[in-house]
Amino acid sequence: HRLLPVLDHLAGVTPAIWAAGGVLQGLAPLADLGGWLKLSGWYRLQAQPPYAALLPAIGALHGLFEGRCLWGSDWPHTLFMEPGMPGPVPSYASLLLPLRQALGPSAAQAVLDEAPARLLG
Repeated sequence: HRLLPVLDHLAGVTPAIWAAGGVLQGLAPLADLGGWLKLSGWYRLQAQPPYAALLPAIGALHGLFEGRCLWGSDWPHTLFMEPGMPGPVPSYASLLLPLRQALGPSAAQAVLDEAPARLLG
């Protein structure tokens, strides 16, 4: 078995990092090696619900990683357990919505069903 990197939380790409450019070039070597990307933790990326600022990055990074993207709800949302963290814990539906909006129904469903089976298969 070969060890492959799995980048968590959209590889840390915030709206500001995305706007600065160069993200695809920076992550391309990991994608070329067969790395995986976990689509999760939107609230950790300096974005506010409904996370529209992340939609372009989600779509482009999904394309870069060519079907090697995994969904994660980021449960148990440990960020919200830290002292002084305001706001309610996000709902599962609110975290899944950006995935569906950025990728469309069939690609989002492939992330949910096919990609994990391929990785763990």
